[in-house]
Amino acid sequence: MEIHSEVEIHSINLSNDLKKIIICLNDKRIEIWNIDTFTLIKEIKMTVSLIENVLLTSDNKYLIFSDENNTVNLWDYDQNLKLQYNLPLKLIRHKNEITTIKEVPDHKKIITGSEDNAVNIWDLSGKLLYSLNGHYAGITAIAVSPNGDLLISGSDDYDIRIWETKTGKLLKTLEEHEFSINHIKISPSGSLFISGSKEKLIVRDLKTKKIIKKIENLSEPIKTFSITPDDKYLLGAYQNHIICYNLKTFELESMEKLKSEIFFLDLNYNGKYLIIGVENNTINKIEFLKWLEVHKLSSKSFLSDMHIPFRAYKGKNPYIFVCYAHKDKELVYDEMRWIKSKDFRIWYDEGIPPTTEWPEEIERAIKNCTLFLVFITPNAVGRENVRNEINYALKKGKKLLVVFLETTELKFGLELRLSLKQAILKYELNREIYLEKLLETLNSIF
Repeated sequence: MEIHSEVEIHSINLSNDLKKIIICLNDKRIEIWNIDTFTLIKEIKMTVSLIENVLLTSDNKYLIFSDENNTVNLWDYDQNLKLQYNLPLKLIRHKNEITTIKEVPDHKKIITGSEDNAVNIWDLSGKLLYSLNGHYAGITAIAVSPNGDLLISGSDDYDIRIWETKTGKLLKTLEEHEFSINHIKISPSGSLFISGSKEKLIVRDLKTKKIIKKIENLSEPIKTFSITPDDKYLLGAYQNHIICYNLKTFELESMEKLKSEIFFLDLNYNGKYLIIGVENNTINKIEFLKWLEVHKLSSKSFLSDMHIPFRAYKGKNPYIFVCYAHKDKELVYDEMRWIKSKDFRIWYDEGIPPTTEWPEEIERAIKNCTLFLVFITPNAVGRENVRNEINYALKKGKKLLVVFLETTELKFGLELRLSLKQAILKYELNREIYLEKLLETLNSIF
């Protein structure tokens, strides 16, 4: 079943009881749909042009949202009347754009996050109860535990912070991510929470805060995800793909590629229906268990592209060709991500298994590269395809940079061929000095 709008959809949210779909349209209307019947319940006409961070409280009493004036608006959902107060940003002490609004399950408080680095807790009269300061950059995500005791915030400072909602006390700071946090989700049971950033998802036990699993080396960030009520499955979306991980085995269990890019994904209250919003102003309702079975993967081998760090550069601008052994991919992918973060273009084989036939695509990539960068380990020296790539780069007179990730004896003629080339011995340097030297070398070439 689907909803298709002739008016552009600006955003989609589910009500806090996960029984309704809230659709914000670019013609200043909000539509509320019942998920079970897929029928329109209510249409609300607004006076503001941009409606953000919409939530319908779990008691179905208030509709709360922010607007283009950085104002929090509170509406009486039943009466469809704007309440007597309107909380402008300057009065609630946020200095910049509001990025997220959440409800505390006691129906008496709301939480706002902002680009001014602060998380604030308010009562429904607009009184500030606590201002939670500690992040060093804008707030990007907030989740509240089902019992309302804990608040988890994520930020552009890459950190996760866990707070006590009753006192505003900071309980824990978690620093495992290397990029901005884009999403946080607490499981319906309150036993797990998952944080997502550009390069990985981290699954943690909410009680102990210990990491259960890292899902790393994602080729694209999973910007929206949801957890089934039984904590068994994690559903996510990246680009136009829906993916489903089994949270017991952490295997990628099901996957579907759609025609349009996905910008919203969530499950309803009992996990029966999956709600998907796509870029052509369409919202789909899918029976989750049927979808899971239809799109179950018979083989996971072809999914390696989900776990590559990024897409290889394809273009005519200067770029780096990266040569490495596939057994070292976890080490090398970390290095490549850092290099790419410094705005260097990188071509690599994206995890294509080496074969006896040397691909023409690799030959062209070496021939056109500005720098040939090889990561040397005992595994790399032992691979014929790595030696072939080095020899071809030397034959074509390419600039070579050799990075020794581990102590390695050069064999098979490589000692003679690489002895006069520029080399960095990473294993002899601390991380800071190594990265400084690597960046200095790359900048001298590009």
